[in-house]
Amino acid sequence: MKKLSRVLSLMLTLLMLVSALPHIPVALGYEQTVEDISNPGDDGPGLLETQDSEDMTIMAVVAVGNASELETALDNVPVGEAAFTEIILTGDIDYSKPITLNNKKVLLHLNVKKLNVNVVNAIALNVSGGGALMLADSENGEFNLSASGSLTSSFGTVYVAGENSRAEVTDVNVSYNGTVASGDFGYGVYAYGGGEITVHPEEAALIKRLCEFSECAERAADEYEPSVIAKYALSLCAAFNQFYNNRPILKATGCQRDFRVKLTAAARKILGISLNLLGMERTEEI
Repeated sequence: MKKLSRVLSLMLTLLMLVSALPHIPVALGYEQTVEDISNPGDDGPGLLETQDSEDMTIMAVVAVGNASELETALDNVPVGEAAFTEIILTGDIDYSKPITLNNKKVLLHLNVKKLNVNVVNAIALNVSGGGALMLADSENGEFNLSASGSLTSSFGTVYVAGENSRAEVTDVNVSYNGTVASGDFGYGVYAYGGGEITVHPEEAALIKRLCEFSECAERAADEYEPSVIAKYALSLCAAFNQFYNNRPILKATGCQRDFRVKLTAAARKILGISLNLLGMERTEEI
């Protein structure tokens, strides 16, 4: 009972911190080259709700480990099917061709791997006609899109058009002649006519992990199982490490810097509480 009381007391303290997390402007986690106009309105740009938890019917599963295998797998995805074709990465892939899914549905299982799509004078990912590209394991893998071009051609990273057309990616970047692209020729992500786009930067993955703490603490107390907290602390460290290695904090500027500093402070706080629950002292520096 003493242990349970202690956990619940810590949970109440934590809830005060966690309750503020959903209000963190996740859009600040975007690279400044990203224009997300998929959800225009008074609130400005922001992440759309993730589709990771959606129930999907899988009609085929294909494993790919290089660019040639990926191209073949994408070509073989049937048109007009309600079910998804699951493509599982078995290795990191650099892909230099546009991905076009017109009324095709793909579940891309990142499998702790990276798929980097880099195109010139083209759209890296074009989804239309009710097509979809959804991600599995977006917290541990990467699906990164990059596009570059000139002022004489239209290019971009993600274009999604039409009702029920949707796509998920982890990061995007667009440029021309080595500078940030803008205007009619170069764009980051663009949703049109009911299309939906979700971007999963490292900030979103870390916030999601932070918000899971109260549930893990309650489960550990109910089951008298401290390993739940230990596993959570390890996963939190992994999420923060991914964030720290890929998103500059002190080198960022303005509100983006402030946001990342506050997110770092939140991770430090919750990791400290986790270690306290395990009876471990927190080291101030390593």
